[in-house]
Amino acid sequence: MGYFPLCLLSTHKYKTELELMTSNVMPQTTTKLLKLKLMELIDDVLAHDGFSDIRIEVKILKRGQKEVILHYGKQYRFVVDMHEINEAATTQQVSG
Repeated sequence: MGYFPLCLLSTHKYKTELELMTSNVMPQTTTKLLKLKLMELIDDVLAHDGFSDIRIEVKILKRGQKEVILHYGKQYRFVVDMHEINEAATTQQVSG
């Protein structure tokens, strides 16, 4: 496992995007909030001066949803509509 200089690890970009999304400047989707929270947690783990642990738990719910639980000292819970992910994947395949 390699070590990265802390000067190369910037959390500014992700926190700014998260602040924008929560202030309704950008359109909110649960999937985007989940990804931004995960990136924020990864930045915190890498900047931490000791041991850290992140665990992701996914449960399949009814109505095409999944519950995603991020464990990192605290728990962050998201319920994600799977049609958001399927639409994003389809759009990405068409444009790419």
